[in-house]
Amino acid sequence: MTTTKTFDVTVIGVLGEVDGVKSVSISVTEGDPVTLRIDAEMHKDALMLWRFGDKGVLLAKIDTETGEISVSNADERFRDRLQLNQNGSLTIKNSRSEHAGLYELQIRGRESSQRFLLSVNAVPDPGLSSGAKAGIVLGVLVSVLLLAAAALALLYCRRRVSKLQKQVAVAGEEMEETEEIQQKHHENQTQEIHSYYQCGVGVSEGGSSCPSPDCSSDSAG
Repeated sequence: MTTTKTFDVTVIGVLGEVDGVKSVSISVTEGDPVTLRIDAEMHKDALMLWRFGDKGVLLAKIDTETGEISVSNADERFRDRLQLNQNGSLTIKNSRSEHAGLYELQIRGRESSQRFLLSVNAVPDPGLSSGAKAGIVLGVLVSVLLLAAAALALLYCRRRVSKLQKQVAVAGEEMEETEEIQQKHHENQTQEIHSYYQCGVGVSEGGSSCPSPDCSSDSAG
């Protein structure tokens, strides 16, 4: 029996400070939640703003003086995915690759800030079972066999059509030859009848010449 356990792993590393601003690197697996935890103390008169990206898109804010907490849904990438905690930390639920980038917490009143560089890693392939692999191999083999059968059927049809076309062409040529022979035979018969007719007319009128040698020989007899 195989038991599978899933763990949410978040890797955090400190990049250091740039111009007095602390920067933290965070790596999370896609689909897991991630919390951007601040290490600054909460002050009663501070206004805390969470921004994202180079354009500084406003994600959330906390007014510690009035206790007002609000999350912005203006950016579709973060709609219904943000949770702002009472201590000022920001949680991204069900993280996606589009959430990767630079986050900055600005604290007004103290004029300080903190940056987080978030990277979202793709979900690793857990691997396929032997049954799934066998199914994939079988599916591929069936597909190959079907393609081969279709190719053979197409080749047979092409050869059959070519053979029939040749037979039709030969039959057409034979018919043309037969028609030519019949036409020549008919022309010869017509010419002979015409010749005999002329010969008979000449004899009946007392003529001595006949246009056809055959006719003259017959008359002489």
